[in-house]
Amino acid sequence: MNDEREGDWMQLASGRPFWPLDPRPEDIEIEDIAAALSKLCRFGGHSRFFYSVAHHSLILCAIAIAGGAPKDEQKWALLHDAAEAYVVDLPRPIKAMLPDYKKMEDRVLRAIATRFDLSWPMPDVVKELDNRILHNEQKWVMRAGKRPWNLPGEPLPIKPIEPMSIEEIEHWFLGIWSELQ
Repeated sequence: MNDEREGDWMQLASGRPFWPLDPRPEDIEIEDIAAALSKLCRFGGHSRFFYSVAHHSLILCAIAIAGGAPKDEQKWALLHDAAEAYVVDLPRPIKAMLPDYKKMEDRVLRAIATRFDLSWPMPDVVKELDNRILHNEQKWVMRAGKRPWNLPGEPLPIKPIEPMSIEEIEHWFLGIWSELQ
């Protein structure tokens, strides 16, 4: 299709092509991100109920909005895992063992940041929220474990996480994005 791009391409929800090894800002659309992340289950699917990456991201964004975070941080909270729409989500222990995956994910995330005019790198406060929500997810999304999780920080002050449909999550994601514009 286009011999000038690195690697092979994949088809997105919109039908558009995307080159994960050669991501470009003009290839990124919020509708593709919302569609993919709303269907991508966190924790490799090892949760009590279907809990999507988009749902997780929406909770972080809601915390950032409620806390009066700057608009850039609110958008980053929503899009902090947006690269996973293109390179999928991997559980942290697996991701840590794949340095080439991390490089690819960072390249995609940088293209996303450029596309949506976000600061680079991602603000540390968003990374902190992403770590803190693990307390809440362990309690409300996962089954009781045989081993404790080594988690940094304190749980986020949120209500219990309840299942939502893919359609509800995708609609909420696009609605919040529209409000952030």
